Parts: sequence; structure tokens; C-alpha cells
Amino acid sequence: MGPAADEPTGALDSRAGHSLLSYLRDTATQRAQTIVMVTHDPNAAAYADRALILEKGEVRWEGPIAVLEADEAVRRAWLTV
Repeated sequence: MGPAADEPTGALDSRAGHSLLSYLRDTATQRAQTIVMVTHDPNAAAYADRALILEKGEVRWEGPIAVLEADEAVRRAWLTV
């Protein structure tokens, strides 16, 4: 497994956050590594291939980020956690 990032954009402005997330995405692709990122920010999560939504230590939803972005019910569930 590759690096882990806990709220990597939490203290960054949107421009710096975008640069960091793009760097993580590109690095993961180039090195064929997994990056584990914990975030409450749907915009940051959009850089991922897959997402897990946790609630009280339990996996509430798991799947491709494209489904999360496309499925209104799943997106609402995420935003209420």
C-alpha cells in the first residue's frame, strides 16, 4: 500500500487543495499504488476511484466513485454522515 492522507486539504485554500489532490492522483497512477485518503469533502473524494462511507465504525456504502457522484440517494447518505 502507498501513502495515507487524513483530511489532506483541510487547511489548504481551494487552489492548493486542487494541486495536492492532482499530485496524489497522478502519483498513484504513475506508481500503480493505492493512496488511502480520509475526508469529509466530496470534492476531494471525487479524485478517488473508490469510496467507502463509514458511520459509527461501520461501512455504510462502498463502491466506485462514479456511482457515488451519479447516485443522488448515495450522495445524500454521504452528506448526512
